[in-house]
Order: sequence, then structure tokens, then C-alpha cells
Amino acid sequence: MMLESYQLGGSFLTTQFYADAGGHLGDRPLNLAFGELAFYISYGRFLGAQPAGSFRAIDDNYS
Repeated sequence: MMLESYQLGGSFLTTQFYADAGGHLGDRPLNLAFGELAFYISYGRFLGAQPAGSFRAIDDNYS
């Protein structure tokens, strides 16, 4: 997971965060994490998804 923050106008109240997470929104741990995040934010937007690179191993036993 990667998390970046950007302050707009030098104010913490206008800080934007960008999260890059490995997984699928249908995966329970990721879904729960974003559900928890939704409690703390006033606005969120899903930017998209892309397939994992072929060099990454796919573990069908991951839970």
C-alpha cells in the first residue's frame, strides 16, 4: 500500500490523500479498510484499476 498526501493552500483541512492499494475491491480486507476510511473522510473517489504485472505471482489461496 502506498499513501501520499497533498496539502492545498497550506491547510490541513484541505489535505488530499492518494492511496494505491494492491488487491481487488471485492477482497474482504481491502473492502473493510476502505469502509473504515469512509468513516473519516468527507469525500472519496475511486480512480480506477489495472491488472497486476505478469511478474507478480498470483496466489489463489490468499484470503
